[in-house]
Amino acid sequence: MNILQITAALAACTAMSGCAIFGGQAISGQGAELLDSSPGVDVSRLDDPAGEADFQAAYQFIQGQDATTNMPNSGSATYLGGFGADATGDVNGFMTGALSMTVNNLNNGTVTGTADEFALYNGDGSLNRDFSGEVFLNGGVTGTAITAAGTDNIRDNSTGQESDATLTLNGAFRDVTRQGRASAATGTATGSGTGGFDFALSDGKFFLVGQD
Repeated sequence: MNILQITAALAACTAMSGCAIFGGQAISGQGAELLDSSPGVDVSRLDDPAGEADFQAAYQFIQGQDATTNMPNSGSATYLGGFGADATGDVNGFMTGALSMTVNNLNNGTVTGTADEFALYNGDGSLNRDFSGEVFLNGGVTGTAITAAGTDNIRDNSTGQESDATLTLNGAFRDVTRQGRASAATGTATGSGTGGFDFALSDGKFFLVGQD
């Protein structure tokens, strides 16, 4: 499920208490507060056909929340979300993808995850093409910062061409639940691809929301 589909599903959930969906998976508990209150999200934009508008609505809400100042001393957590960036090169438009990340120790531990369901949108918001494959991400947590990066093969489903795609995430945890928790994260996303088709990602951002 790409970010356009994710956020359309989110909009359909807003009337249901405790309902939230990221990366095709349902979030229950405190993470669902993202939609239950959503004071920073214009819900009408979540139904907008533009992939960029959909992504930015979710990103801007989480980015507007308080920064996490105190990390837990231990424990693991799973996060779902997405990234979006301007793509130029052999493919041009706004590229999105779904993120699934696990922090194995919130106290300066390791991060593993995947980026998949890549899609490219035109300037008018229409879908240009989608891509199969996934990028496996590895990184770590240092204080309240989170980083992850990886390179793997993705396939342009419209042409059959393949590219070695690199994605790098650098961000910080946010306190969506207002309980001093590392309940979400936002940051920058950079990347590129080389091979059957070349591209570069710029002005990229990502968001993550904890599943519990």
